[in-house]
Amino acid sequence: MKWIFLLKLMATVFSLTACLSVSASHYRLGVFPHLPVAQLIKVYGPIAKDFQQLLGHSVSMKSAKNFGQFIQKIKQESFDIAFIQPFDYPTAKQFGYYPVAKRGGVLRAITIVRKDSALSGIEELKNKIIAGPPSTAAVTRLVKKALTNQGIDFDNEVTFIYTRSHFSCVRKVVTGKADACMTAMLPVRLSGSLDKNVKILHKTKPFPMPLFVFHERLPKDHAELLKKQILSWGENHPVRKIFKTGSLKPFTIATDEEYDVIHQFGD
Repeated sequence: MKWIFLLKLMATVFSLTACLSVSASHYRLGVFPHLPVAQLIKVYGPIAKDFQQLLGHSVSMKSAKNFGQFIQKIKQESFDIAFIQPFDYPTAKQFGYYPVAKRGGVLRAITIVRKDSALSGIEELKNKIIAGPPSTAAVTRLVKKALTNQGIDFDNEVTFIYTRSHFSCVRKVVTGKADACMTAMLPVRLSGSLDKNVKILHKTKPFPMPLFVFHERLPKDHAELLKKQILSWGENHPVRKIFKTGSLKPFTIATDEEYDVIHQFGD
């Protein structure tokens, strides 16, 4: 019986070694699902390719159907490299990820309405229909807090429609199915609706930007190369071409402390 136990133990060790070998031979870049799949591939596919050429190592881009599934993948430590929304950072930190670089500037959630809307401020959104990404999305949390500060009970004094993506949210406003949409500037620019079909009703206060995090299992030499590459992105870098309708500001170093503000939201 002892030899049977040893054979099973050897098989288990071999299996685990094989899994680690496969994981080490291929890196996964996870991107939170803030855009439709086609747009995610268009925007972040070139970044995965850039990483692959830099490292001489296979890198594929992955995401998820929704924000909930994405955070589950973070908890499962499915990604070696991830680009996440700020509210997901505390969870990522618990599961072996550390901050590397954040997008330049600050995050401001925006509330948009149709260009012909008579609304002039978010204080007028009481008893209105508001569309937006799921409740876990950064822009939803930021606008919800802004409405609360205006004395509006988000759960009882507005009708909220959750949409699968920022693009879906914009369409709800354009087609008149919602009075307002909670979103961010990049999706609105990419949709081509700004000034043509919609206008900005409100911008929230500045907040830390989405950021790249690395899993602690990523080899230190590769992590350092990737960090330097991300921080080098600017107006002349090939990755700049993917933001034709926006402005890719240089990435800056992200620190753990600057995301402490998230704890103020209590959820």
